[in-house]
Amino acid sequence: MDDKKIEAPDITNVHSLIFGDKNEHITDAVRSEARSIVSGVISEAIHDRERKDQSLSQTIAPLMEDAIAKSIENNKASLISSLYPVVGGLVRKSVSVFFNNFLEKLNYLVEYSLTIKGLKWRIAAWREGIPFAQYMIKRSFVYRVEHVLLIHRPSGNLLMDVASEHSECADPALMSAMLTAIDDFVIDSFNAKDSILDTIKTQDLTLIIDSAPNAVLVAAVSGLPPSDLQQLINQRLEQIHALFLNELVDYQGDNTPFHNVEPHLRSCLVSEATPSQQKKPIYGTLLAGALAVLLIATFGYQSYSRQQQLDALTALTPPAGIHIEQAVWQGDSIALTLWRDPFSTSVEEWLTANGIPFEEIQLAETPYLSLSTEIVDAKIEALIAELMLTPKVSYQFDSGNLSLEGHLLADEANTLISRLRTIPGVNQVDANLLQLQAINQIDDHQQRQLLFDSYLAKLAVANVDFAVESAELSPTMNSKVKNLAETISHLDTLAADLNLSFAVILAGYSDSQGVSLQNQALSEERANQVKSQLIAFGVRPELLHSVGIGEIPLAQVKDGSRKVLFSTMVMAPTATTEKNEINGAES
Repeated sequence: MDDKKIEAPDITNVHSLIFGDKNEHITDAVRSEARSIVSGVISEAIHDRERKDQSLSQTIAPLMEDAIAKSIENNKASLISSLYPVVGGLVRKSVSVFFNNFLEKLNYLVEYSLTIKGLKWRIAAWREGIPFAQYMIKRSFVYRVEHVLLIHRPSGNLLMDVASEHSECADPALMSAMLTAIDDFVIDSFNAKDSILDTIKTQDLTLIIDSAPNAVLVAAVSGLPPSDLQQLINQRLEQIHALFLNELVDYQGDNTPFHNVEPHLRSCLVSEATPSQQKKPIYGTLLAGALAVLLIATFGYQSYSRQQQLDALTALTPPAGIHIEQAVWQGDSIALTLWRDPFSTSVEEWLTANGIPFEEIQLAETPYLSLSTEIVDAKIEALIAELMLTPKVSYQFDSGNLSLEGHLLADEANTLISRLRTIPGVNQVDANLLQLQAINQIDDHQQRQLLFDSYLAKLAVANVDFAVESAELSPTMNSKVKNLAETISHLDTLAADLNLSFAVILAGYSDSQGVSLQNQALSEERANQVKSQLIAFGVRPELLHSVGIGEIPLAQVKDGSRKVLFSTMVMAPTATTEKNEINGAES
């Protein structure tokens, strides 16, 4: 049988029969066993790759950081709950590390600031025109990588750069462009096919350069770089070139894809300290320790003193009508937030009496109505005094129940009881022990005269206040005018029984601000307004006479001069026994 050459279509048919038209038989077989195949070698593969060049951890680190950041953002509550038990330990550890670093830096500062060597270095830094910190770093290291730059080789653009602490580079992008220009110049001058520069030396720095087809890695080193530094730069460039090859090939000026290169570049920021850096003068350490102890003691004493003052405030028992909500230190003062009834003791008086300086308090006071027995009792007493009934009536107050006792006119009793019921905390008013009588029921002439005189005295100290540039009565003042109308009506009734006649003079006043003529007119308008309101409340018009006085040019009464004052004139019925009595008072 002669050997015949198998035609191509036959081979294709056999291949399709065994492997499938698109190798789907092999793909399906591998896919079905992929999990077991990969799980059998994944641990060893990760271990071997990491041992080879540590590229795995550098590649995964940015991805893990992004994943952790997103997880924290989406699950803050659960993360806080998980971390809460260990926060205390972390805080203590952080404080411990802070103090250790503080002592280390303080000792280092003392060594190079309070020693002869430190003074020499400062003078040398001044002569060279560089900062002391930069000169100190220069003298403290055998070598140090100050700056690392990753440059896109085809375009010469700077992709990413990192720098050591206190390192100075005026413009990394400009430095990148200059290096590219120098490299192109050397290639053109020597007809080289590729870059031949690997090191550039200046007075202060050595530039170690390593090139790949699409990237250039440059390390700026101060001091004397070791021979193995070039090898480290070469390894990092190979890793970057392998991991970011697609990004380098497709680069169109956008540096965003190269943000994850930073860990690779930072691994090149290595250094070696001089042996003298490791020797600490004993006196520097002692001085640093003493200063640290002094600072800690001062801070501790201040904290203790502040806490003692705060404890003294919170331990006080507030007077009736004051409720403390919060007391905390804010800056140099205590922020005190409280609720206070207007009838309670003033906060300044209370704190000063207990030895707490009020000037160290930031007070935030909110008014409220207290139901404390002491406060309610004070309000009852103030009301009885306001109505000028103190000699006529006494009371007992217990658990919200008020019992009145004494001799009052019916109108006085009605006014008192209605006002008492408006006081928060007064649940019930018992007036069974009050002896009530109308004015026309008083038989004794002397008692009528005494009552008449008491009403005159009450009217003599009465006044009605007004707002600035206003002749309108406020609701409070309108209620006061109503009470005064009742008083004048009682006087009118008693005067008829005593065979007397009387008149009430309403004198309006203004302050000294503004134009005098306008103030004169305003004072007259105020007096007329009170007169009209008294008539509306039932007072006979012929008893009332209004007059505008104008300004009261006294600085001490400026804020209290916008008012109407009352004077009375009492006259006997006949000319032979006529008696004029004028009573007037200003408050």
